[in-house]
Amino acid sequence: VNADINVERQAPGRLRANFLVKVFEPGGNFSINQIALPYNVYNAYVGVKMPKGSDLSGMLVTGKDHVIDIADVDTKGRLLPGNRTVELELYKIQWRWWWDETGDELSNFTQDRYNKLVKTETVNLNNGRGKYTMRIAKEDWGRYLLKVKDPETGHSTGKIVYVDWPNWSERLQQDNPTEAAMLSFTSNKTTYNVGEDATLTIPTSSDGRALISFENGSKVLKTDWIDTKKGQTQYRFKVEANMAPNIFINVTLLQRHAQTVNDLPIRMYGAINLAVNDPETILKPVINIPDEIRPESKSAITISEASGKEMTYTVAIVDEGLLDITGYKTPDPHAAFYAREALGVKTWDLFDYIIGAFGGGLERILSIGGDGTNGVNKNVSVNRFKPVVKFMGPFHLNAGEKQTRSFTLPQYIGSVKAMVIAGHNGSYGIAEKAVAVKKPLMILATLPRVLAPLERIQLPVTIFAMENNIKTVSVEVLSNAFSNLSGNNTRTVTFSQTGDQMVTFDLSVKNFIGVGKVKIIARSGAETSVYDVELNVRNPNPPLVRVLEKELLPGTAWNIDYPAVGMAGTNKATLEVSSIPAINLSKRLSYLIQYPHGCVEQTASAAFPQLYLGQLLDLSDRDKAEAERNIKAAVARLKGFQVGSGGLSYWPDGGEADEWGTSYAGHFMLAAQAKGYSLPVGFMEQWK
Repeated sequence: VNADINVERQAPGRLRANFLVKVFEPGGNFSINQIALPYNVYNAYVGVKMPKGSDLSGMLVTGKDHVIDIADVDTKGRLLPGNRTVELELYKIQWRWWWDETGDELSNFTQDRYNKLVKTETVNLNNGRGKYTMRIAKEDWGRYLLKVKDPETGHSTGKIVYVDWPNWSERLQQDNPTEAAMLSFTSNKTTYNVGEDATLTIPTSSDGRALISFENGSKVLKTDWIDTKKGQTQYRFKVEANMAPNIFINVTLLQRHAQTVNDLPIRMYGAINLAVNDPETILKPVINIPDEIRPESKSAITISEASGKEMTYTVAIVDEGLLDITGYKTPDPHAAFYAREALGVKTWDLFDYIIGAFGGGLERILSIGGDGTNGVNKNVSVNRFKPVVKFMGPFHLNAGEKQTRSFTLPQYIGSVKAMVIAGHNGSYGIAEKAVAVKKPLMILATLPRVLAPLERIQLPVTIFAMENNIKTVSVEVLSNAFSNLSGNNTRTVTFSQTGDQMVTFDLSVKNFIGVGKVKIIARSGAETSVYDVELNVRNPNPPLVRVLEKELLPGTAWNIDYPAVGMAGTNKATLEVSSIPAINLSKRLSYLIQYPHGCVEQTASAAFPQLYLGQLLDLSDRDKAEAERNIKAAVARLKGFQVGSGGLSYWPDGGEADEWGTSYAGHFMLAAQAKGYSLPVGFMEQWK
């Protein structure tokens, strides 16, 4: 299949193409597969690597040559051979901003941002590599955008870098004056284990103080005041168990009110998130199961814990194709119960209102929380057999124990995933293993979901020979729904090697309505495979009603041979006698009982007359019970139409009440209540 995918060269780089493919089998069945492939808009990609800057901020310094690496690679990531020229543009990102302050208001901030082209050059690449030397004068400090473009392919890339005077990295945090009060600080790691030592590096001035606050999603765990040093202040602490799964470290840096060394706010603040792992909360279940098992035979799975810990566990064995359709992954309770928490502590202070001090607006700069757990669905694998789902447990495993559980899979061929989820006293863990399921001889039949009486079909049966000892296979079809037109319900196929073959049976549906059961049996030596399938046989024609009327005078009789209408077993006759002209109550009763529609008016209309059927007809016990069920169902269903105002919407879960529907359905509910039916609690009180 040749697909014409038209993507203009405005993509930033490589794209991902998602394909949904439907493949039909010779037997008429089909499989759906979803695959994702990389799609290269460009023949080659150019990249830029900036030199390592300051450990604290990544800043480069002015007055120094900085060598920037440039590379050009093909779609496989390999360097392009030969010579090539790329275009380079250097922009300075500039702000124009000012403060406008009045006597009775906080400062008003106005800003404008634009990119100013500083330099345009070309760089020669040799075998896909090249270098560019950048030097920024001291008076030109600021933020720069370096853009590199390959004119042959059209692909371009860029990098933003901050350049400032040596030892002036603190100016980086106020480069955007909108966030003048934000404090940037770092930790020596982003993830810690309980018991490790962590180090914070905070840019500070001398003779100041810093409040270190350890906070989680609900409270402040502890605080600490420290004195600051000129340039940088390092703060060390030990990671504790109550900091799991993550901890927010909020630093409030205070300068002396009278200092004139810098123009930074009197109070700056910032927060970082650190992930904390507690190994004691992790269980490691171990699955011991053969790499290959047979369907319809007893199999065993053994569960243990890697460190011999006590745990309670469940086992699920599920068809991998079924899991892939929904992108389902083994649930990880540890990831759920120890998910990253959002910062739940709010902080206020009064430093913005200190006379003569610049504080900036104390607004929430950071929005930190946990998300992104869904991930990307992996490719969907093909599955043509009935899905397998088997669940066992929960079971308790004592410390140091191993447990073996037996199970039997139904007829199936393919791959299943055994998943174990375990937990004990706040510790959780998961394990999974893919297991192949097959046997030497397997069969698959393709049948419609619904058939009609007397229809003729071809039944395709695919035989799979999975091992070389399968040579001659006999296939037999047994069914309560079909008769074989040729009088032969057995076929024989021969295999010279492993593979699959298909045979067909010409069948006719019997003249009946109901559930058809089909059993297909394949035999080859000692191997037997059975395939069972059920389908509905139903009449596609609408119900037919024939009415005969006769007026009898006193003392007369009427004899008639009434021919049955419709298929045997689906027809019935009703005799209606009345001293007034016939109104065909039986037909109308059947229509009411089978009424399919469901707005508020239709729901009430279908049930309303059934309240009074007993006054018009001598109902059988079955009809009485069915009418009573219909009335109770309508009463319960109408509760779902009620909105907050007490009225009823026209459709379920509607937002606004319908006046006519409210009155009509309320009338029915009052009549049902008068007939002794119980109404939903609170319905009439709200309706009135």
